[in-house]
Amino acid sequence: MPQVKIRASDAIFSKCVRESANNICERCGADYNGRPGLQCCHFETRRNWSVRFDPENVFSFCFGCHSLLDGSPHTFTKFYKKKRGVIMYNALVRRMNNIMLGKKARKEEKEITKWYKMVYETMLQIRASGGIDKIEIPPYKLSID
Repeated sequence: MPQVKIRASDAIFSKCVRESANNICERCGADYNGRPGLQCCHFETRRNWSVRFDPENVFSFCFGCHSLLDGSPHTFTKFYKKKRGVIMYNALVRRMNNIMLGKKARKEEKEITKWYKMVYETMLQIRASGGIDKIEIPPYKLSID
């Protein structure tokens, strides 16, 4: 299957995800502060625009954890439910299946990019002032009329 193109919106969203976790793998706890290798891992693939930029659809993982969980949907689902809970999982599944959200996200990609640039800058300011370990990512609000 061909790779999904990494857009500017993906790149800045990925930075937010890794910064949110303080550059630590959310599965094994490996610390990547000051070194490359940490990745933004989508629970539901980036091909699904309904949740492509949804903070509840992503984790910050090292290459090994990303490979392990991407290769085992059952294990990833168990991990997700344990980490975030069944209620959040069910809500995410509802959004994953809402094609109108995906259409809206495609139309608003430039605004999404601007939003996550602002979020990332804010996160860096929080870190610079001695911010907490985990910083929640405020989601871009997609609404369908």
